[in-house]
Amino acid sequence: MTQVGRRTPRAVRLTLATNLGSGIDGAWWPRGSAVAGELVELVSALEPRLGTIADIAINWRAGEGAAALHAIATGEGPVTGSRRPRLISLMGKICSARLLVVPSTTSKEIAVLVLARSARAATAAAPTCWADDVISAAHTESLRWPIHSKT
Repeated sequence: MTQVGRRTPRAVRLTLATNLGSGIDGAWWPRGSAVAGELVELVSALEPRLGTIADIAINWRAGEGAAALHAIATGEGPVTGSRRPRLISLMGKICSARLLVVPSTTSKEIAVLVLARSARAATAAAPTCWADDVISAAHTESLRWPIHSKT
């Protein structure tokens, strides 16, 4: 018998650093632009590590378009408003994580590189590719953001 209306869980496209609290702890690549519909899966994926999620914060407003990663990396135009890296902070009972949100429209090749680099942001030395520039911009935005993580 087929059940109607039930979604098959999809893998969450997420990376998380081993050590949290570096400003950017990883990245999340949602499948669509309406991220609220994917939060349940993100929370489920993070709860084993963070504990029960008590609060979620984002650094953008509804209706703000996401900046393309290339624009963030190259610094084309001011990095304010919709041109800044999108971040999501999830505060758990054990610890918190702050993630770079990779725009859903990003190509697979670019998104995979940014996901991988973001999980190593705490240990990366000098930037070695444009993806590191994206992570650096996200880290700078994280420091400006008034939400403080507990780790």
